[in-house]
Amino acid sequence: MKRIYLFIFVCFISLGTQAQFSPDPANPLLICTASGNKGNVQALNDDLSPTGGYYAFWLDERLTPSYTRIYGQHLDRDGNLLWESEGRLIQTTGTDINAFSIKRWQNGFLLSYIVKSDTVCCMYIDEDGANIWPNRVDVAYTSSSVLQVSAAGCFDVFPTTTGASITYYITFLGFGGDALGYNKIDFNGNVSWGNNEHYYQLSGYDYKATSDGENGFYALSKGNGAGSTITIDRINDQGVKVWSSGLDVTGGGGTLGHGGNINMNIDSNNDLYVTWDSYGGNILHSKVLKNGTFGWGSQRIALSLLTSAKRSSARVKNDTSYITWIETLNGLSYTMLQKVDDAGNIYLPNGGATIDLTNDYYSYPKLAFGGDTAMAFYTKTLSSLGIVAQGIKPDNAKMFWEPVILSDSYLHWIDYTDYVLLDSSTTCNTIFWTSADSKIFGANICMMGRVLSIKTSSLSVQKIGSSHKLAWESYNENTGSTYEVERSNNSINFTSLTTIPAKGMSVSAKYVFWDNHPLQEYNYYRIKLNDTQGKSEYSNIVRVNNSQATSMLTVFPNPVKDVLTINQNIVRGNNATINIFNMQGKLVKQFHLTPGQQQLNVTSLAKGFYILQYRDDVQTAVIKFEKH
Repeated sequence: MKRIYLFIFVCFISLGTQAQFSPDPANPLLICTASGNKGNVQALNDDLSPTGGYYAFWLDERLTPSYTRIYGQHLDRDGNLLWESEGRLIQTTGTDINAFSIKRWQNGFLLSYIVKSDTVCCMYIDEDGANIWPNRVDVAYTSSSVLQVSAAGCFDVFPTTTGASITYYITFLGFGGDALGYNKIDFNGNVSWGNNEHYYQLSGYDYKATSDGENGFYALSKGNGAGSTITIDRINDQGVKVWSSGLDVTGGGGTLGHGGNINMNIDSNNDLYVTWDSYGGNILHSKVLKNGTFGWGSQRIALSLLTSAKRSSARVKNDTSYITWIETLNGLSYTMLQKVDDAGNIYLPNGGATIDLTNDYYSYPKLAFGGDTAMAFYTKTLSSLGIVAQGIKPDNAKMFWEPVILSDSYLHWIDYTDYVLLDSSTTCNTIFWTSADSKIFGANICMMGRVLSIKTSSLSVQKIGSSHKLAWESYNENTGSTYEVERSNNSINFTSLTTIPAKGMSVSAKYVFWDNHPLQEYNYYRIKLNDTQGKSEYSNIVRVNNSQATSMLTVFPNPVKDVLTINQNIVRGNNATINIFNMQGKLVKQFHLTPGQQQLNVTSLAKGFYILQYRDDVQTAVIKFEKH
């Protein structure tokens, strides 16, 4: 079992103990600890319970004789353990279980696992971890011509409309080579084909697979050398190749070839997105249509401006790809994030948005979705090996004023890639991880106490007529907390304008305050958050010019046909951009501003009305225009 010593999962908390997710990053929720090899933790949301919660499963060698079994634990949404304190035995075979995959399936779970590299098995279990089928189902096994059936990076299970598909790795005896194996089971546990009847020896000999959304799957093959090609094939539910030949997304390999992580995701049309670390030190992103052709004329998009990018992780939501990675500049490493829509348009600044400083050696960033917000989790700098999270909202603003610290203890940081994230309908995402001191911890963003129990998005301000509109959004409020709106003419000395009580919402709540009597010239605003524990925290500071001499932003001609001229009568802050939104609120164009007057080519816009938004790090202004 690879790196199995990194995972220690035996719980010492007794059944029913109220050990909830901790608000203290120095003491995150300790789920399991004991000597002995544990590993391969996987987690799922308890989406069938009316109150929510979580399931965790892992490989476990706690007992004598020492061979790996599968154990599990059920937690409620607050982090209380609901099963036996050391976990519940889910599967045992009398010999080592090398790998497993568990997916939501019907009204329980489909558990697939590999026994001692010689048998691929499946079992349908209920929500209490008990077997529903009377016996395990053997999907594939060794034979006179097959030396091993194993995980090797391509073992996975894809629920389908008729049951599930299982992929695995085959090692043939002698000079038979290696292959990607494939079989199916129905909802009653019947296997579709004979032992290793369907296998594929593709252009490479390292494989990955992901569902094609239509009961088949996409297969990826590559060599194991740096700069090797990455080729995509598609297999239908009858085990037949759909395309006449595979599609090489690297264009021949070399600097565009494989250099590290590879990610595969599909969109609502069941087209495939492949994201990989290139041998040339960039992060490349390609769209492959389900008919076997490229989705973009450029074939692939380079996401970084540097040659030090690595460790990419990608997810797709609402047909938009979210990609995070780390890169190094002038001796410092950063967690980066980019958004790419299904047409290949980049939403964040060219080269990606900088999320935070990170640790070059230990950090392997991953993504989860909190509602429509992409949440990036990563390891902090070498001097502070904490686990932190930051989100990018649909409007591309950062979710939190400062990243949320989930763990700030040296012994509690994530050990490389050994952590799992769970999506959430809100930004209250949950993470489970293996620590450097070989324990399993858990944390929930909304339970953390180093930031206020109230969490908000960045404060924004707009000048509308003679008034100023301030807006912010909160998360995980407590009844009794307050927001104090403060104003200044110099960004140093602030006075209070009003105090607004929190609505006490556990999910998001939106707030607006109108300053109908602003100061002349520049007005600086901030929000002071006061929570029920007596802690206070300030928001970002925003600025708006209330000069009556000129408007903050003007455009001409209006209506416009080809070139729109803008005039900024403001003192610009940093990171000034122009965003153009259609009337449905979708970002359709983005420009980075230069001082003074600037011409924008809007020829490609369809006829209609648009909102032009000026935005920098301290102020925002909007104006409406029409395209003829």
